[in-house]
Amino acid sequence: MWSVLMFNSQQKRGAMQTLFGLLLTAVNSALFALVWFMYYRTKMYIYPFFIKGDVIVVLLFALLFYMFAHLYSGFDVVFQTAAEMMYSNTVAAVISCGIMYVITALLIRAVPNVLPMLVLVVGCVAMSGLLSFCVKKATARFLPPRATLLVYGNPEARKEGEDILRRLPGAFYVLDSISADVGSEELCRQIFRWDARAVMLCGVPSSERNDLLKYCIDRNIEAYVRPNIGDLLVKGARAMQLDNLPVLVCHRSSPAIWYLALKRLTDILLSLAALVVFSPFMLITAIAIKLYDGGPILYKQLRLTKDGKQFQEAYLSGYLADKYNVDSVEAQPRANERVKKGMEQLLRNTLVGYDTVTTQSSSMRLETGEIRYAMLPVWILSTKYRGKVYKFAMNAQTGKFVGELPVSWSKFWGIFALITGIVTVLGTVLQIFM
Repeated sequence: MWSVLMFNSQQKRGAMQTLFGLLLTAVNSALFALVWFMYYRTKMYIYPFFIKGDVIVVLLFALLFYMFAHLYSGFDVVFQTAAEMMYSNTVAAVISCGIMYVITALLIRAVPNVLPMLVLVVGCVAMSGLLSFCVKKATARFLPPRATLLVYGNPEARKEGEDILRRLPGAFYVLDSISADVGSEELCRQIFRWDARAVMLCGVPSSERNDLLKYCIDRNIEAYVRPNIGDLLVKGARAMQLDNLPVLVCHRSSPAIWYLALKRLTDILLSLAALVVFSPFMLITAIAIKLYDGGPILYKQLRLTKDGKQFQEAYLSGYLADKYNVDSVEAQPRANERVKKGMEQLLRNTLVGYDTVTTQSSSMRLETGEIRYAMLPVWILSTKYRGKVYKFAMNAQTGKFVGELPVSWSKFWGIFALITGIVTVLGTVLQIFM
């Protein structure tokens, strides 16, 4: 009795990636074994390895290369180009050869010649490029591009999805682009009508997206989802059980107390060590300053601001100074508009005795003077009260404060009730005695 095994594209892709990874690892390991037996094995301290030790060294290189190549997606024959796979495998070969060079130095108990290891790296890179090119050709033959339907939630998401699919012509064949506004039922009918084997979801609302994911998974259709910010937050959430129900906990990351204490202790110790190491240079610099001009060793400068107010430049140490991002040409129309509205408001304020004032016509001539850029000292403060973040800005020169202050309504009404009660009691007492 004969049975035919049917494999989907995901299974085929996984099999090709595994075969390519094993083949490339075997070839590069054979090159390493050649270099090891022809050169480094003969440099062993006192006596060479037995055959078991040699096999372990070669297997160690194979394990390192496979691990790093897999980590950098060097075996992804579908979603990576031949050049990208070659680059990933080159990085894996360089790291693996570097680690094996250190291990070889420990076995030899001397610094070995690096030239054979460099030749090995060149050989690994050449084989990676050759096999990557060949496997891409084989992938295009055995794994044709999947017929893909793009579902988008807004024009920007459509553009992003089309850019992704356009950059991977060997993996996707675009059938059509459909807006999520038509509804999940119509989208499911379109997927069935086009006989799509893959669906790209970009910017789709959660309700429609959940229905489409269920539909695709039920019919063995691959669904590629461009995640939203909420998806990324939930991905890093902590799973727990509440009343026998799975719950994901999302919160702002806070380092542990022991970590903060250890970090602070490390900062102090390293700072003290740096002071000890660099103290001779600091002493020489201080003596040179005194001998050159006799000035103070610790430099500080008193500067004047608006209206002759003084401030120390040291106040700015450790604070952020933002560079302007709108030049004078772009800011001039906005400044002129503010000047115009301000003058009109000043003129309106001079009119009294009228309920309404209507401007029939206005003529204003503006002259642009000299433009200078200035750095304004501003303190940015924030506090969190009952889950809401309140931000404040204070002019560090004038002390003017702007922002929304948090209000405790329970205390407000409590104080209001207390004052009302006191006033009521006092009024009652006065009424009795009067």
